[in-house]
Amino acid sequence: MIKRDDDGRRWFVGFMHRPPRKQPSDPDQVCPEHPDTRLVRVLGRSWICPRCTRNRPASP
Repeated sequence: MIKRDDDGRRWFVGFMHRPPRKQPSDPDQVCPEHPDTRLVRVLGRSWICPRCTRNRPASP
């Protein structure tokens, strides 16, 4: 069972960091290195630049 503060809140709520969520329909997302390229979503979560991933060297 989760321990609670005197106020009734869960004790870890003050330590949680939740960054603001991006809206899925945000059309103004562009790559900082390629301003003419719009970011695309991967697996419905992450925004990536297709040109950055295409130009990335292969790992050894």
